[in-house]
Amino acid sequence: MPQPATQNGVSTGDEQWAANVAGIVRDASGAVVPNAQVSLRLKDGSRLQTVKSDVNGQFSFTKVPPGSYQVMVEAAGFALFTSKQFTISAQQIYVEREISLSIAGSATSIVVRPTEVIAAEQIKAQEQQRFFGIFPNFYVSYVPDAAPLTSKQKLSLAAHDTFDWTSFFGVSVGAGIQQAINAHAGYGQGAAGYGKRWGALYADGRSSDLLSHYVFSSLFHQDPRYFYQGTGTKKSRFYHAVSYAFVARNDRGQTMPNYAYLLGDLGSGALSNAYYPPADRGAGLVFTNAALGIAGRAEEGLFQEFIAKGLTKLETCKIDAMQGPHATAVIYRYRAFAGSGRRASIYLDDKKVCSLYSGKYIVIPLTPGEHKLRGSDPNHGVMQQVFKEGFGYYFRVMVQPTSAFQLKNFWVMIPVPPEAAQSELKTLSPQPGEDKPLPNVAATIGVGALEIAR
Repeated sequence: MPQPATQNGVSTGDEQWAANVAGIVRDASGAVVPNAQVSLRLKDGSRLQTVKSDVNGQFSFTKVPPGSYQVMVEAAGFALFTSKQFTISAQQIYVEREISLSIAGSATSIVVRPTEVIAAEQIKAQEQQRFFGIFPNFYVSYVPDAAPLTSKQKLSLAAHDTFDWTSFFGVSVGAGIQQAINAHAGYGQGAAGYGKRWGALYADGRSSDLLSHYVFSSLFHQDPRYFYQGTGTKKSRFYHAVSYAFVARNDRGQTMPNYAYLLGDLGSGALSNAYYPPADRGAGLVFTNAALGIAGRAEEGLFQEFIAKGLTKLETCKIDAMQGPHATAVIYRYRAFAGSGRRASIYLDDKKVCSLYSGKYIVIPLTPGEHKLRGSDPNHGVMQQVFKEGFGYYFRVMVQPTSAFQLKNFWVMIPVPPEAAQSELKTLSPQPGEDKPLPNVAATIGVGALEIAR
């Protein structure tokens, strides 16, 4: 008797050799489950046929070539079911009798990350804080239990603040005012006098910043940041703000005297004796600078507590929490494929949800169904994807040029197989302030379609 030809364990012969596969989908109690998606899967994981169970939970696959298969069942509210592998022969009618769906459980993921890594992410967010989007406001934390900074991180934050371009602008304006009122007359007038005033002001600010924010903060294990209270009575917030001049937080989160700022002001004043005109030098200069520093910090605390937050640009992701069944999109910028130093604008259904940093990822819960993902250009790199309940989908953000000369480029989102995405995500960290657990179940790529609009 002739036998059907096979390839990869599946017959490729005439339909006379075809078999049938059937079954009934039930839940753990034995009740039938209608409208479940049932797939007949080959040994390599690809799907040969997909049908829906009827009102009686029944399904059937016809004209199935002889070979080895599995039945996979997906239904809302139930865990994914995959049968044992079975083999059917020509013209056989195979009935899968062991389909029983269990209720989808909720799993909790606990991710333990080093404190230094958490602090680095919080610093990254702080370094985006600017008054009116221009002037730095790096030394205030809106996270009440922020992770402590290492000595290296204190130096990095101090350098970022000290050498910000606005520091040079402020010194230039201050030196001009001093020149106009002939402050520190020993410097004289003209370009030489202006240059000396500029250098003195710059040295005052930089030495005070580095001594207070780095040297003494590291030596005394003190956190150099102001911690915004934001709640409570105005009186309690007032005392909290004014106490910033005298009381600080140590690296263990406990209160301590503000040694770093006091000694930083005294140290900066002592150094200024080396370059101020002789008539302005002496102990008076040192203690005057220290007194001005204390008063200035009290004023700064009040400003931060009651005014600054409203003036500070705080760019956070607008990702809504979602209760109940949902799908999940994981969008990330892998460093090796970052393509640009710019932040990537991420839009969901034409609504901006985030500006993604290089080397970061975001986790977005979604209602099951079709959604559109894109970058800032609505005419390029548009992704239409069907998201299934309980599954996670991975997308890598990349830059694609609009022309061979790369005069303009745009962000595109490329669907990535779960194994590859999870390997790349090991080297990345969450977008600051968006530390959500990654999905437990990864979806098969290829459900949606990638469209690069023209």
